[in-house]
Amino acid sequence: MQSESIIEKGIVLSSADGHAEIALIETGSCEECSAKIFCKPSEKKDKKIIEVDDPFGVKVGDEVQIEIAGAEIFKASFTLYGMPLLLILVGIIIGMSIFSGTALPEFFSFLFGIGIIALYFSSILFINKFK
Repeated sequence: MQSESIIEKGIVLSSADGHAEIALIETGSCEECSAKIFCKPSEKKDKKIIEVDDPFGVKVGDEVQIEIAGAEIFKASFTLYGMPLLLILVGIIIGMSIFSGTALPEFFSFLFGIGIIALYFSSILFINKFK
């Protein structure tokens, strides 16, 4: 899995200051993909637009290929799904010991776990904003 990669083709919509907006060209493989209902890089339903770093100096209208390595896909999946799962479980376990003397220890433990996940995603958002 780590040696696999996803290759997409797209057309450059805009390019400035080392960043580019690319409209992905939908291929036949999109219909076979099990994650197609989650693949919404932009709010525009007719186009899938992504923003990428541009070390090559592409120009508007250029056709480009984007390759995402399997290791990066695994890393993103763990960041978005695996780590929150671990955090909620740890939060509930810790919360059960913290809130054991309350009337609803399970409820407060669950809220504690959700709070930890909220802090986790807030920190990811904060870190990515300043990258």
